[in-house]
Amino acid sequence: MDSFVRLLNALLMIAIPLILAPWFIRRMRVSWRLFAIGAVTFIASQVLHIPFNLWILNPLLDRLSSSGLQANMMIALTAISAGLSAGVFEESARYLVYRLWLRNERSWEQALMFGLGHGGIEAILLGLLALIAFFQAVALRGADLSSMVTAEQLPLVSAGLQEYWSAPWTMAMLGAVERASAVCLHLGLAVFVWRAVARRSVGWLALAVGWHALANAATLIIFQQWGAYIAEGFIAILAGIVFSLPVHVFNLIKFVLPGLTAREKKIILTSLIVSFCLIVFSFYYGYFNVIPISIGFLSSSGFIPEDVGLLLNYGKNIFVIFQFLMITVILFQLPIILEILMIMNVLSRRALLKASRFIVVGIFILSAIVTPPDFVSQVSLALPLVGLFFLTILVAKIFNFGRGQP
Repeated sequence: MDSFVRLLNALLMIAIPLILAPWFIRRMRVSWRLFAIGAVTFIASQVLHIPFNLWILNPLLDRLSSSGLQANMMIALTAISAGLSAGVFEESARYLVYRLWLRNERSWEQALMFGLGHGGIEAILLGLLALIAFFQAVALRGADLSSMVTAEQLPLVSAGLQEYWSAPWTMAMLGAVERASAVCLHLGLAVFVWRAVARRSVGWLALAVGWHALANAATLIIFQQWGAYIAEGFIAILAGIVFSLPVHVFNLIKFVLPGLTAREKKIILTSLIVSFCLIVFSFYYGYFNVIPISIGFLSSSGFIPEDVGLLLNYGKNIFVIFQFLMITVILFQLPIILEILMIMNVLSRRALLKASRFIVVGIFILSAIVTPPDFVSQVSLALPLVGLFFLTILVAKIFNFGRGQP
């Protein structure tokens, strides 16, 4: 059973793109040529991507790590750097191929086939590596390792084989699950880049790079903190969002844009960019600053009675952490709403300033509700929100928003 599951995992990784490609050809009337070009694009991107990581990015991260940077900060920095590296090289390669090679392929069906080739060849290559590892593990299983490796390598090889064969079948199948999600992600990203070329809009290319970086970085951070199952679930959710997002965005744009003025279009674009930045900041700040304080309080002897066990375990109660992060992300979007209301002159700066004392008190009350009953975590969440509130009023004053005139 153990051997069958591990063999099945490797074969599925190889089979996923090879099964999808004929279906795409019949259903969407596209050609294998696009699949092959997508595969070549991925390989070409790695010709520059891998040396960049080995010779520039990794030494730089090693230097930062040896400088005494905090462990949590180092994990986040490594994840973000690796994610951006993958996003920039792979999506830029896709963009250049669209501009220089696929000049006549301008339909979303062709973009999907191109993306399938890009993500598919990665799945095939990783599947082949998994297949080679499987046959090596089978050959070494039960063998006398002392006659095959040196004494220095023996403990490492033995531990690796033990870990490989002791993993439950659900863990063994995660490779195929991860590749299925990654292929969906590449399908959506290929459509993003296609939109960038078709619309001559660098914003779609930036969205592709950003989403690619977010998927890689967030998966690495979640894997480090909560393990492979949660990481694969997260990448599956991201893949579903990015795969369906082009359709929803396209329909929304077709419905809304004809009725907007040029000024309103600029406001919407700026709001989306700032909103994304606040999402990233709030997630990072909440996870690396507020949550450790809250966990420390909830697991401290001053909060837990002597005869009561630990009320909150950092590794197992992940949904409590996710709930807090989602609330934090939503709260940090409130300045965007206030700014838009002032731009529309629904709210005035004067009214917000008059009510500021009540709003500040309300922010502290809301922070007290969201966070555990300790003063430090409440203040840690409330102070950035108060700062963003007054920054919103300052931005409105600089650009003359919220004058209170209809």
